[in-house]
Amino acid sequence: MPVYQPDDILLDKFRIERLLGQGAIGEVYLATHIKLNGQRAVKVLRADTPGFSAPQRLQDARERFELEARLYEHFHGSDLVQVFDFEEDHGVLLLSMEYMPGGSLAARIEAADRDRTPMPVDEVVRIGGQIADALAALHQRDVIHRDLHPGNILFDRDGRARLADLGLAQVPGVFSQRYGVSSALLSVHPGHPNFRSPEHNIGSQALKPPSDIYMLGACLFLALTGRDYHNQRPGTRASSLRADTPAWLDDLLISMLAKDPEQRPWDGRSAAERLRQGRRHAAREQLQRERQQAAERQRRQTWWQQNAKWLAVGAAAALSLFGLMAVILLWASNSLQARSLQETQIVLAVQDTQAVQNAQPTPAPPQPQAASPTETPEMITATPSMGSTQVSPQDGMLMLYVPAGEFWMGSDKSVDPQANDDELPQHRVYLDAYWIDQTEVTNAMYARCVADGACTPPAETSSYSRDSYYGSSQFDQYPVIYVDWNQASAYCAWAGRRLPSEAEWEKAARGTDGRIYPWGKQAPNGQLLNFNGNEKDTTAVGQYPAGASPYGALDMAGNVWEWVADWYGDYPSGAVSNPTGPGSGEARVFRGGSWGDASYGIRAAYRVRSLPGYRNVNFGFRCAR
Repeated sequence: MPVYQPDDILLDKFRIERLLGQGAIGEVYLATHIKLNGQRAVKVLRADTPGFSAPQRLQDARERFELEARLYEHFHGSDLVQVFDFEEDHGVLLLSMEYMPGGSLAARIEAADRDRTPMPVDEVVRIGGQIADALAALHQRDVIHRDLHPGNILFDRDGRARLADLGLAQVPGVFSQRYGVSSALLSVHPGHPNFRSPEHNIGSQALKPPSDIYMLGACLFLALTGRDYHNQRPGTRASSLRADTPAWLDDLLISMLAKDPEQRPWDGRSAAERLRQGRRHAAREQLQRERQQAAERQRRQTWWQQNAKWLAVGAAAALSLFGLMAVILLWASNSLQARSLQETQIVLAVQDTQAVQNAQPTPAPPQPQAASPTETPEMITATPSMGSTQVSPQDGMLMLYVPAGEFWMGSDKSVDPQANDDELPQHRVYLDAYWIDQTEVTNAMYARCVADGACTPPAETSSYSRDSYYGSSQFDQYPVIYVDWNQASAYCAWAGRRLPSEAEWEKAARGTDGRIYPWGKQAPNGQLLNFNGNEKDTTAVGQYPAGASPYGALDMAGNVWEWVADWYGDYPSGAVSNPTGPGSGEARVFRGGSWGDASYGIRAAYRVRSLPGYRNVNFGFRCAR
């Protein structure tokens, strides 16, 4: 029986409306915040709840509640359910959260099973993409959810899927040290038995992002087929249980549910991109089908229009000899008209040809020609200084000089409250002088490297919204995308340059005055950069001169993410000289945000990492020397 009833007052703050759900260790209620008159979902645990008589179990619950409330500070604005506060009073533990009026995915799956109407494939894919985005936010900060199942996927009033319940999350050491989370709590591998990954059961090893990807795959499999993957033979395809499963989604689920974590998408970001690619592919196929159907309808309509008079005459001819004579006369008349028209067209064609031959040619206006890289002189001063430039003879890239000196690398939370823990501590870095590309490498530049045999083509020739992108002259001056770290490194070597170190990239982006964005501390807007989905895709390089860095570098915020040379690792605590990151690692760093990222992700100090072989619709690069 629920502990609280409607109209009960909880902690002099919340008026209980009704019970939303009940578990083994507590309840979740819909409540009204009395002072704010707003709805909240309130999770309640009591010290006298059966099973919590043991002090250690109550302490574990307290830590989980507090951890969930504090974790939200790092994920504000993401696709996670917002947590407002954690309170404790007289043996009552209370977590107030954003109310999700759309219910849970578990409830939608139950309704579909009850009505014997499967959830639409498009809806399942949409939900999967939104939850993958939520996981991407967690994985970026080394947080593993560990308890993903349909009951923790909730829907807001707009129908958007949101991920809930971080109380059992695995967090990195910096969180546990800061918040005093016990190592015993973090070592536990929880998870719903029907959704947890195979590696949940392997000793006490820490889980990695692919574990969450497995659980998401199991949720989507159930939503699509109505069957628990846990109860199926390993490797079972969704298409064997639901015939209208698209082939791309069938393959993706097999990948997400692979027993070997290395065969799955690495993290939420890569899973989200795979889902988006599939949706774009399906949309293109649907558009092609609609065009073919429209063309077939037009062909049939044209045939009827062209032959209607003959059909009508033929029908009349069947009624009388007069009708037959009318058909003959009409045919003769049309034949004579056609012959006359053909002869007229021949005469006009001859006259047009003679006119062209006799006319004086009018020269076309000269078209601007791009300078050949081998013909472009290097514009370099004898003694480079701030503002000096030079042009690469290999690919024609304009390069900017960054003088030697120190700068502050990383973030100071007192200056930038949005700073992540991996941007800390802010520390002094000395760099020798170097040159850096003014813009990201373009499609046209990269194509030259491919033509020379030094580079391999991008993984895709499309972009987010364009079927033809790489290889289309219309987008020659747009940044190359779908290249991994190895391809970016190979290009820079071909061009006589290299990928910039993480420190070189950050100094070129923000200068020496500790600015948050390349242009300063002003909030980003559509005149400074391509971000936040404003343009819906990439833009040509160099289109935002107002957003230039102190050295004149363009597009260092937004447009596409940029690979840098370093392996990902923690920052040193003291000053360093010419750092190049760890000597080895699992993931490489990329910087700068993309056209789809909000202001949080386009800060100059913001760091993201990925496997070196990962390719993405938003990944590009620039070089240094």
